[in-house]
Amino acid sequence: NVYVNKHRNENVLDISPSGINKWSALKTLGIKENTYIAFGNDTNDISMFENALHTIMIGYHEHLAPFAKETISLSGNYEQEIAEKILTLSKKYRPIQV
Repeated sequence: NVYVNKHRNENVLDISPSGINKWSALKTLGIKENTYIAFGNDTNDISMFENALHTIMIGYHEHLAPFAKETISLSGNYEQEIAEKILTLSKKYRPIQV
């Protein structure tokens, strides 16, 4: 009863017990559904994306794409684009009370 995720572009395997994922970790920290912004790049981010208020996929992953509201391409100065997106979204969603 384990979950195995192979990161295609990194030669990395994630192996974790079933039901242990990024969303379960956020819940343990007291984060509530639809109260956070998620950035991710692979299938291990799906559970987190499914429960987020807003989602941004970094690069492209075919299984994560259906859950992403936005995508930041891994070309050009993408680090700067990620930083700008964090600032923009923090202003947009600042009024939300948890």
